[in-house]
Amino acid sequence: FVVFDPATGEILRSGFCMDDALIFQARDGEAVIECDFSVKYGTHYVNPVNREPMVMPDKPSSHHRWDWESYSWQQDRALAEKSVRAKRATLLNASDWTQLPDVPLETKAAWAVTRQLLRDITDQAGFPFDVVWPITP
Repeated sequence: FVVFDPATGEILRSGFCMDDALIFQARDGEAVIECDFSVKYGTHYVNPVNREPMVMPDKPSSHHRWDWESYSWQQDRALAEKSVRAKRATLLNASDWTQLPDVPLETKAAWAVTRQLLRDITDQAGFPFDVVWPITP
């Protein structure tokens, strides 16, 4: 059985029960259908018109979110920006050692360019969806 939001088709919970003992009761604003046990939250939704389970297409990237109006993945700018900034912070932190006083000047200079490119990531024309990451020295 699958319990879902009849307005959007979002699956709220699912499970199975033996015989006809319905243990998944619908609350106000919910509906229940009987279906295959493989139908689950996050991989399926229920078509609100015909109440048939539908498979969600694969999520294109970590910065996509499911849109319950169009039943499709949509790019989410806030998620993309957060992801890019997190990766940038990780790369900058991992390269902090390159700017220590005892690092050779050649190494320090090469990494200083890379680190500046990382700081300028948000100024790229493609930010946040099409970022070109600098190559490390």
